[in-house]
Amino acid sequence: MLGSDNPTDFPHRCEYQLKIYDRQWENAFNKCSETRFEFRNDSFPFKAQNSAPPPPWPFASFIPPAVTGRYIGFNVITTSELAERTRKITPEITKLRMKPALVVITTRRRIHLGLPNDFGRKSADLGMGSVVNADQVFLLSLDRSEVYSPDFIDLYFDSRFALAHNSYSKRLKRRLKNSIKPAGCFYEMEFEFERNIESTLNKSLRESFEVEKKKHLQHIIEAFFKDLETFQNLISETLEEIGLKIMAGRESKYRKSYKKLYGLEN
Repeated sequence: MLGSDNPTDFPHRCEYQLKIYDRQWENAFNKCSETRFEFRNDSFPFKAQNSAPPPPWPFASFIPPAVTGRYIGFNVITTSELAERTRKITPEITKLRMKPALVVITTRRRIHLGLPNDFGRKSADLGMGSVVNADQVFLLSLDRSEVYSPDFIDLYFDSRFALAHNSYSKRLKRRLKNSIKPAGCFYEMEFEFERNIESTLNKSLRESFEVEKKKHLQHIIEAFFKDLETFQNLISETLEEIGLKIMAGRESKYRKSYKKLYGLEN
């Protein structure tokens, strides 16, 4: 798929994410700051006069921004957020260079759980979310992740170079394919409170000066998280009944992958 020239193999959705975990995990729960740059007109620098490239996208179109943090001369928002974060923590650093540390390929199976609510619609009105997803409250995901060395990216460019020079033989294709071996693999079950609703609830909580209203909003947040914990316990018990060992998450997918790739696991 990575070396394919067939448009049916190309991605139809492309986004770059920056996740900043600055809190300790508690009972398998964690909060992180997330920033996204997407190939769609609602994401800077795209707009009506500078439209995002239509899908599907060849790999050569979306891999470079992930590696360099730049797109057609722009520092994308994920790069800007990372630079700002680095400036606050280590102000003595004036230049930031991007270099891939690993490649994680995840096969995701996800269920969206909806519940009609005012906060999802308010989020859409404020431009913090989509009207289409206004009633989505919880996301339940089962992920299977394979971890690869960053050299994995070079395989794509090696195959493109060989194609351009008419030297992409069956033997070379077989050699490149055989070199794609994961350093490890793991499964995760993720239970997520929809960020648009959570952001709107927290915004309303910060802006409210009425004691009773604050208590009501806090009660709603606690009720949502209690429901989320119920889903977690129910699914964990079901998986254990079929013989699977369940462990509470203590680190992000990327930190876990990094440790697995570089032999840093306990």
